Amino acid sequence: MHGHQFPERPGGRGRLTPPLIERLTGRGWIAAAVSQPGYGGSSGPPDCCGPRTQAALRIAFRHLVERGADPTRSIVWGISRGAVAASCAFVDGAPEPGVLVLQSGTYDMEGWVSWVRAGAPGGNAELANAILANQEREAGRNLDALRARSGVVQAPRGRCDVLIVHGARDPQAPSEDRARMLAALQLAGRRVETAVMPEGEHALPPRFAMEALAEHWPHLAP
Repeated sequence: MHGHQFPERPGGRGRLTPPLIERLTGRGWIAAAVSQPGYGGSSGPPDCCGPRTQAALRIAFRHLVERGADPTRSIVWGISRGAVAASCAFVDGAPEPGVLVLQSGTYDMEGWVSWVRAGAPGGNAELANAILANQEREAGRNLDALRARSGVVQAPRGRCDVLIVHGARDPQAPSEDRARMLAALQLAGRRVETAVMPEGEHALPPRFAMEALAEHWPHLAP
């Protein structure tokens, strides 16, 4: 599942996705790109990683499982906003993938909002404030809305393995946020691995996540 796209919103037809899908299907995988509500011509409105977006991801995953995909050998890969939604979507008995790959996401929305309002130290304040303004348009400002979109709150109720992929120089998603997500998952007893690209920013090459998968889950490496 893709991240935020602006000004065009191609959804699952975004710049990165078609070649990645072709690579995976060429190796015998069943692969699908999921458009978030409000993107890619899908119905909306967008809700910034919220319940509608999370439901869209669950429905797409269930669609593949019903058509023969083995959930235990499946990967759900969310990028940026897609990672935020994915971190919250597979809980409370929902069918889960073998591994959840969370790339370049912000998983403590309350903490992230505080970081932005403090001037986004170490990040891009102008960009972070633009993202926050968009989030508030789509999701509002109340605490319940933030918690419904926070992996540190929701993800501990899931069971599947997790790979967190992050760029150490990400100007939108601070490393402290990733560390809080890692701690929350470890406290819940979930298997979680991390892969941090030292010079990486927000957009990371797909190969980086694939190599991390091959290292920790060799039977699932695309």
